[in-house]
Amino acid sequence: MKKSNLSAKEIKSLLMAKNDVRMFIQKTFNKKIGEAIHQEIQPEESPAQVAVKNGFTNQFFDLIADRLSKNQQDILLFSSSDLPLLTSAIVKLVEKEQGYELDVDERKLIEKLIGSLFEGMLGMLHDMVPDSSCNLYVEYWRWIDTVLNLSAERGIPATEIFKTEAQCDEITRRLYSKEQFLVQNNKDILGKFTAEKLKKTIILPILNAMIEVETGEEEEDREEIRQELEKELEKEVMPQIRIFVEAAKNIGREWIDKEINRIYA
Repeated sequence: MKKSNLSAKEIKSLLMAKNDVRMFIQKTFNKKIGEAIHQEIQPEESPAQVAVKNGFTNQFFDLIADRLSKNQQDILLFSSSDLPLLTSAIVKLVEKEQGYELDVDERKLIEKLIGSLFEGMLGMLHDMVPDSSCNLYVEYWRWIDTVLNLSAERGIPATEIFKTEAQCDEITRRLYSKEQFLVQNNKDILGKFTAEKLKKTIILPILNAMIEVETGEEEEDREEIRQELEKELEKEVMPQIRIFVEAAKNIGREWIDKEINRIYA
């Protein structure tokens, strides 16, 4: 790969390799939380869920890589306005794979899943830029240049850089000072994360979407169902969610400390 004529396909391969590292870290993180609370927290996904996730990842990185290769900085690199375009593309992909047109309920479920995936992906991409006021095009090309420079120095393909912890750490050191890394991974933020916030921002919206999709009741009937399910949620599920959140916060703090000590030792 050469910086002067890097194609969208080559940029996408770097983004995908970076995402593979993120997913590995997430699985390791989930495993540690599961061990801490003595509970499996990585449920098996259905083939349909896997297909949607894989399709979304491909479409999302196609979009970002294309914009980076054209470097048209008057267009936002990524934003929530991209969600309808991605949703439409994934629905068409699923319909092609399934061989039939999805009904309204199936579309709603896919839209909710894609929305969740989109928020997670935006979080990952924003994490790569410690200063929110930075020009994202400039910062992503700085990241690409750093990867390509290390690739040339080590004499290995750029996508291989992400396969060893030591080389990933070197990329981090070249991109961010210790102070920038601390800002990017602020442990104080973990203290503000609560089970109640998780319930309000994620659990209840999903619950409401499921009620809308799976019932044909009138609005007042849906509200009654929603209240009953929320009571059950608070009684049966939220105690476990609170245990999960506290375990996640503790493990998150430990992870940040270990990362800082290893990378900037």
